[in-house]
Amino acid sequence: LLGLPQEVRNKIYRHVLVYGRSIPITPDFCGTPGLIRTNRQLHEETMNIWLHHNIFILHVRDCCPVAPQGFFIGNKHQRHWLYQAPWLTYTWSGEHHWDNLRDWLRIYH
Repeated sequence: LLGLPQEVRNKIYRHVLVYGRSIPITPDFCGTPGLIRTNRQLHEETMNIWLHHNIFILHVRDCCPVAPQGFFIGNKHQRHWLYQAPWLTYTWSGEHHWDNLRDWLRIYH
């Protein structure tokens, strides 16, 4: 794969990594696809394609997000890789539990 021209590799990456449907973020979400984790070069060539050409959905129930462990940990420069995704959307359901929302905002900001 790495012996092919970059343009051809990018087409292959898009074919493999762009799902054409939204990707739900759940507590058991395993993270990046294996291709991205293969080695440093593939990570550098594929991560932006995966993040910028897919739509990720985070479900918020009762004003408390349902997210993978570690999603809200770290400072703004070290947060979960999903914060880099331009197409991270939120769905809302349940009741308005303002204490949950306040706690979430404290962690997020």
